[in-house]
This record gives sequence, C-alpha cells and structure tokens, in this order.
Amino acid sequence: MSEHRVIGGSSRRVDVADKVTGRALYADDLVLPRMLHCKLLRSRVPHAELLRVDVSAALEIPGVLAAITGADLPIPYGILPVSQDEHALCRDRVRFVGDPIAAVAAEDEETATAALARIAVELRPLDPVGSIEDALARTWLAMLAGDVSPVRALLRRRIRLHGSPRLLRAFARCFPS
Repeated sequence: MSEHRVIGGSSRRVDVADKVTGRALYADDLVLPRMLHCKLLRSRVPHAELLRVDVSAALEIPGVLAAITGADLPIPYGILPVSQDEHALCRDRVRFVGDPIAAVAAEDEETATAALARIAVELRPLDPVGSIEDALARTWLAMLAGDVSPVRALLRRRIRLHGSPRLLRAFARCFPS
C-alpha cells in the first residue's frame, strides 16, 4: 500500500455543507461600519488612446467620497518581474476590453454605480494588435519611419529587469532618450 493518502483517493470538503445550505459567507455578504464601496470604470473598446478622463461630475454626487484616474496613480507596480511596469488604472491608452480607467468610492454600491455613469471619457480608437506578426510589423514600420521608441522601451525594460549596470550604460549611449 502506498504511503500517499491524497493522491488517488477522495477527501471530505469541510466547506460543502455551508455552501449547499446557503450559510457560507462571501465577500459580498460582509457589511462593516464605515465601509465604502468601490466600482471601476472599464474600457469598452479593445485598443484606444486615452485623451481625457474627467471625474468632476462623479464627485458632485452626494455619497461619493473619492474618484481617481491613472493620473492619480503614476507609480508602476508589479509583483513578478514581467509585470513590474503595470499601472492600476490606465494612464495613456487602453489595451483590452475591461481595462480599468477610473475608480469611484462611495457610501453604497448604488451611488458608486451612478457615479461611474457621470465620468466623462474621451478615447481615440486605435487598430488592435491581433497577432505577433502584426506587432512585429508595426515595430519595424515605426523604426523605418525613424521612431525607435517602441524598441527603446522594450530593451530598456528587459535590461533594467535582467541586465547589469554596465549594459544599461551601453544601452543609454546607443539609444539616448
């Protein structure tokens, strides 16, 4: 007989009784004193330049305590090395349907939802990048036109995350900002 008791056998789930009887509590079930409700305004287009985000009308609604945009969160974050340049809210462009553009905090969920409808967003749609070949073609076209910024940004990020200070100095000489 094997010394493993989990692999190949069944185990009793300790939470199943509460779930099937409706007694289990989820995050949506919690109500705490002075709790605020947050809602995110998300992109409805797959790729666009973000021209303007105005939250002033949302802030006028009674019960709305805060409304922020990507401009309010300029510092990139990331836990993994591949995501250390992400932003919590879009700053200059949206890259997929559902990309978060703005956030609202209000005294209740209904007020937060109403505030989202009052946020003014101006977008300029861009052609989506649908394949690796499309992305490479755009990068090469930009380079042929004299714009090396896509390549510069990619190389700078790779060198910053994985390279040495000497390599970063050499890069700065080849691609001055």
